[in-house]
Amino acid sequence: MPPIQHVSEYLAQVSDNHREPMHLLLDAIREHLPSGFQETINHGMIGWVVPLERYPSGYHVNPELPLPFLNLASQKHRIGFLEAS
Repeated sequence: MPPIQHVSEYLAQVSDNHREPMHLLLDAIREHLPSGFQETINHGMIGWVVPLERYPSGYHVNPELPLPFLNLASQKHRIGFLEAS
């Protein structure tokens, strides 16, 4: 199975009991997150990053990657909401 490339693909594979909460969280994040962040798939999760165009230094571990900010993941027994640090 090829890696997930788009948020819509990620949401299609979310379990039935997590689908509605994931959509509610996504809507809330999209509504309240300040402009300038880019929604993407990051480390196999839905993520929001500071694009390289805005912060060209990138992620300190790999400067070719954009700076991570938030991640949202549906896992087997929980939904994870992670702030990058």
